[in-house]
Amino acid sequence: MTNTTQKSCKRLFLHIGTHKTGSTALQTLLAKNDRLLVDNNILFPNSGRISTYSGHHNIAWELNEDPRFNKENGTISELCLELAASDCNLAIISSEDFEYLHQKPDQLYFLKTALENVGYEIDVIVFFRDQARYAYSLYQELVKHGLDRTFYSFSKEVFRTGAFVMNGNWRFCFSYELIIQTFAKVFGSNHVHCEAYSNPIHIQFLLVCGLSEISLELSDNTSNKALPLEKIVALLRINEFTKGMSEQDASKVRNAIFSSQIPEHHNLSCTLNNPVFIILHYVRFRATRTWIRTHYNTKITMTIIKDITSSIKCSPIFLWKRRRRHIIDSLVYEAFDVLKNDVESQK
Repeated sequence: MTNTTQKSCKRLFLHIGTHKTGSTALQTLLAKNDRLLVDNNILFPNSGRISTYSGHHNIAWELNEDPRFNKENGTISELCLELAASDCNLAIISSEDFEYLHQKPDQLYFLKTALENVGYEIDVIVFFRDQARYAYSLYQELVKHGLDRTFYSFSKEVFRTGAFVMNGNWRFCFSYELIIQTFAKVFGSNHVHCEAYSNPIHIQFLLVCGLSEISLELSDNTSNKALPLEKIVALLRINEFTKGMSEQDASKVRNAIFSSQIPEHHNLSCTLNNPVFIILHYVRFRATRTWIRTHYNTKITMTIIKDITSSIKCSPIFLWKRRRRHIIDSLVYEAFDVLKNDVESQK
C-alpha cells in the first residue's frame, strides 16, 4: 500500500457559508462542543479561529489577502500540522469568508492541495437563502461594518452586477451558480453539497455530514441578530459622519449604537424592503435558482405574496413619525457623546 493510499482515508468538510445563513451560530455550537466532537472522532481545529468560539476566518483571510489576517491566529501551515497530528478520521473547517474565494480558484487549488497532502478528502458544504431576504439581511450587516450607501444604491449594484463589493475584496455574490461552479471545478462537482438555508442550521449541517446521531449541547442563539430600523438609519448617519475617522474611533461610535437601549416596536420590522424590491429580486435571480434546482436538486424558495404583505406592514414610512425621528437623533448624539467622553478621558 502506497503512502498516498494510506493518507486518503480521512475526510474533511469545508463549510463556506454563505454569509447570513446562520454560520456564526453553527461555528459557535461546534466550538463549544469541540471536546464532544473529538470523542466522536471529529476534529474542529483550533488553528485559524480568531477567538474561542469563532470559525476559521483567519485561514480564509490568509487566502484572500485580507488585511485582517493575523499570523498569531493560525496559518494554513499550522492548520495542516494540526490536522496531520490528529487521530480523528473526520474534520470540519468553517468560515463564510471562504465564499469570497470563488474569484480566486488558484487559492482554492492551493488549499485543496495542502489538505490532501496531509491525508484528507474534501467535501464542500454551502448554504444559500433567497436573494431578497439575503439582500435585506446583508445590507443591515454591512451597515454595522461601516457601509454608508442607501439601500437603493446597494440594491442597484446588486441588480446590475449580480454582486456587491465592499472593502476591495469582500465580494458578496447573488448569482449563486458562480460560487458553485468555481468550487465544483476545484473540488469536483460530486464533492460540493448545495443546501437551502433553514433555521436552525446545525440540524441540516449535521445531516449533510452524516452526523445526525450526534447530540450537540445547544447554547443561546449566537447568530448575528438584526437591528431595529431606527438603529440601522442611525448607523447610516454615523457611517457618513465618520468617513474621515480612524477605524478604531468609528468602531467605538458604531458600538455605542449597538449597545444603546431603545424602546421595542413590535410592529416595525428591521428590514428596509418594499414590494418592488422583492419582485425585482425574484425576477433578476430566477435563472440562478433554476440552475441550482436543476444541477443540485436544491430548491431555494421565495414566498412572494407573504413577503410583499409583510413588507407593506413594515414600510419605512413609519420611520418618519416624529417619535422615530427623535429616537434616531438621540441614538446619533448618544454615540458621539461616547466617543467624546473617551477622548477626554485619555487626555
